[in-house]
Amino acid sequence: MKWPWFGMFIIASISMLFSIGVAYNLKDTRFINPQTIYVFYFLSLLWPFILFVESLLYYKIRAKIYNIQWVKLHVIFMAIAFVILPLLWTLFFLIARQVYNLSGYRAIVAMSRKVRPFLFAVLFIAGTVFFILNLIKSYANKTSDKSTGENDLLDDDILDE
Repeated sequence: MKWPWFGMFIIASISMLFSIGVAYNLKDTRFINPQTIYVFYFLSLLWPFILFVESLLYYKIRAKIYNIQWVKLHVIFMAIAFVILPLLWTLFFLIARQVYNLSGYRAIVAMSRKVRPFLFAVLFIAGTVFFILNLIKSYANKTSDKSTGENDLLDDDILDE
């Protein structure tokens, strides 16, 4: 992956489109409390914003990324959490709606209310761990390189005394 910032930017853009689509479909819903919808709007825009910030941070450290494998894992976990999981869940519900009767479908919805947030949290936390590790190591690597420079004039003067 040559441009991890671009991958994160794509994931953030797709997540933003999902959020806009869901918000558009919920705008005329009469069965949901209006305060709940405002909280949902805020949270649905917060996640893509976080992904855009991560994209900008990857752009900033693109020249000194410590471990590209960690970056790939971060991007993969975020893509699964923010793009693939919502698509699979939507497809799953469309199929379940056709296959099961109303009581079976309600049971599946009740089960999914527990499973989907858990899967999302595990994927998000795993990806964030790799992101934070990469940021820490990237900046630590930069400072350690400066302190161990071989041609540092001050070190030669101190050693000569």
